[in-house]
Amino acid sequence: MTSVIPQGTMIEDVFIKDSVCYVDLSAEFQKNHLGGEMEETLTIYSIVNSLQDISGIHYVQFLVEGRKLEYYKSYMKIDTFLTGDMTLVE
Repeated sequence: MTSVIPQGTMIEDVFIKDSVCYVDLSAEFQKNHLGGEMEETLTIYSIVNSLQDISGIHYVQFLVEGRKLEYYKSYMKIDTFLTGDMTLVE
C-alpha cells in the first residue's frame, strides 16, 4: 500500500466557515503528485470523504499555498466546493 497524499505535502491551514472546510496545503501537494485521472480522483476524494465524516462539514475547498487552483494536476477540477463521493470506497 502507498499513500495517496504526495510526499512532502504539508498542511498550511485548515479552517471551517459556513459549513465549508478550507484545506490549504503546501505546493508539494500538487508538484509531487504523479498525475493520472484515477490517481488524482483518489487523492482528492480521500481527503474530502474523510472530512465530510466530521459533523458540520458539508463541503471542502482546496487551496495550495493560499491560492484556489482550477485543476489539481490535469483532470480533477478543484476550484469549487466539493462534496463526498462514496462510490470510490470499497
